[in-house]
Parts: sequence; structure tokens; C-alpha cells
Amino acid sequence: NNGFAQYVTKSTHQNISLKTIKNIELKDLPTLEQQAKVVNYIESINNFSNNKKIEILNLNKFKDNMLIETFDNEIMSKNEEFTISKLKEVSKINIGRTPKNPDLFYTTESNYFFAGLKQLPVDSNIINSTNICVHESELKQSIFVKPDSLILTVYGDVGNLYLNNTNLCISQALVSFQDNLVDTKYLYYYIQYLKANKTLEKYTAGSQSQNMSKKDIANFDIKVYNNEIQKKIVKYFSMLDKYININIEQLNQYKILQKETI
Repeated sequence: NNGFAQYVTKSTHQNISLKTIKNIELKDLPTLEQQAKVVNYIESINNFSNNKKIEILNLNKFKDNMLIETFDNEIMSKNEEFTISKLKEVSKINIGRTPKNPDLFYTTESNYFFAGLKQLPVDSNIINSTNICVHESELKQSIFVKPDSLILTVYGDVGNLYLNNTNLCISQALVSFQDNLVDTKYLYYYIQYLKANKTLEKYTAGSQSQNMSKKDIANFDIKVYNNEIQKKIVKYFSMLDKYININIEQLNQYKILQKETI
């Protein structure tokens, strides 16, 4: 209820003393029996949330293992025809540029959304809109990305991948994949595979990481199966993602419940 706000507000916070804690006024204390019920209720919510976090973590590990097993599968490679291409051969790849004119940047009079790192979704890998639009005159200075495309982070938290469903302009921290010659979701899962099998590790390993360039990305290999196999792979991992997202939504609902309860 913000009773400790002055002690936890970032740079302006005060130290809290033992005397202050002892003099905190407690009003309308419930009975011990009621207190026990409240504690048990809050603990049950916390336990569910913690168990759900572990479940989501394990599901994501399972997904990574299945991505590796699917695309490294020697038996499938022997039984199904495929080609090895470079990413630049199956997709148009571009690094974004931030529009230069600030007066035309934060505008609502446009159908073109803008995305930098701060505009990317937090609990989703799908971009349907952002909170910033760009005036059409700025499109030449930015990179225009059409729907049915992919967005990859190359700065900050490198290697995060998003499905884009809207008209979008992107900053230099992002790379786009569009006009794809393979199924867009197949490409989506294949790039996730590159992260799962540690191909992207040197770009994502904390303080020792390297910047990921357009040239680096363009020259990654991709195993291309026929359309039927691509759709089967997409169907399987889409179902797995749907189950993971259901668990994430359940966790978010319990986070809301935790805040309301406390």
C-alpha cells in the first residue's frame, strides 16, 4: 500500500531504521486464525507461481532439445530431400535505422509503427503494433518491414526473435527477414534452432559477446526441406508454443492475483 515507498524509490530512497520499523502502526489486525488463513492463501499462490515458472523453464528446455533433434536428425535427413542454403539466399535481410526527424517520429497520424528494443513485446513473440508511429516521410530513412516477416535483436539482449504481423519500421538494434522463399514460421523455428544449438552463443554470451552483423546473419546455413515437411515442423512447434503460452498466461494471472492479494 506504498507504506515503504520513501524507502524503496530508486535514487531518492531513504535508509529504513530499526526504530522506524518498531514504530510502524498496525491497524485492524485480524485474529490469529484469520492471519493463518491469509498466510496459507498467499503461500499457495506463491507456490503455484514458483512451480509454474519451473514448468515454463522446463518446457522451453524441452523445446530447445526438440529443435536440435529435429534439425540435426540424421534419419530424417537420409529419408527426406533437402538443400543447404545461406539465410541471404532464402530471405531479404536488412538492419534497421532510426528515423532522424524527431518531430515526425512520435506521431499518431500514420499506419506505420516503429520498433526499437524498448517497443518489443515483453511476454510475447508476436508484433501486432507498438506505442510509436512514424510519419510516411521518414520511411526512406528507416527500414520498412512488411507483415509476414521476422524481427531479430542484434544489440542488447541479442538473439530474441519475433513474428511481425504489421507495417513496421525498425531501429538499428534490429534485423528484419522478409520476402522469404521458405515458410516464414519455418524460418522462425530454424533461427530459434540456431540459438538452441549454440550457433549464436558468441553473440549472446554476456560481456564476452560480439556484435552480430548483417553479414554474419546472412551467411548462416539453413537446411531447407520441401513445403510439406516445413509445414509439419511448423505445426508441431506451433502447438508446443501454444502450450507454453498458455502456461505463461496462467503465470501472469497469478502475478496479478499476488499483487491484488498483498
